[in-house]
Amino acid sequence: LLAYARIGPNDADAASDTDTRGLAEGIIASLPRPRGFMIELVGTWPVLRTVGPALDLVLRNLIDNAIKHHDRPDGRVTLTAEPRGGGVAIAVADDGPGIAPKYHAAIFQPFRKIESGASAAARGSGIGLSLVRKTVETNGATLTLESTPPARRGSTFRLIWPGEIVAS
Repeated sequence: LLAYARIGPNDADAASDTDTRGLAEGIIASLPRPRGFMIELVGTWPVLRTVGPALDLVLRNLIDNAIKHHDRPDGRVTLTAEPRGGGVAIAVADDGPGIAPKYHAAIFQPFRKIESGASAAARGSGIGLSLVRKTVETNGATLTLESTPPARRGSTFRLIWPGEIVAS
């Protein structure tokens, strides 16, 4: 709750050069996952003048959820980045069970956990995606979700994160 309450407007003085690939690699290295679980980075990950800790919080929660709520130990998460004028477009896509469209809004509510198959066994407080949503909104970013089970497995969170591209 304290982390949620502390999220506030982006402070321009907090912006620094952030190696987005290095940030993503560090997050991936720090998260536990089943032995056969694969996480792949593709695309062009720029160095961005932005609020790095906020981007870390968003990516960490999205990747961690993709791992925790997957229904197979040999799952796959693909992170794709592409520089975009005024920032970077990042997609976090998994091949898990997906999130039914009727829950797309609910998963961003504090303490709201959607219990089904794999996620029923997943531990968590139900605050992660609400932290993500609030962080995205207070930093001028956008986040969308694509997931349509049972028509297609998996979920893709698409993030447009603002910042000045320093290097590609």
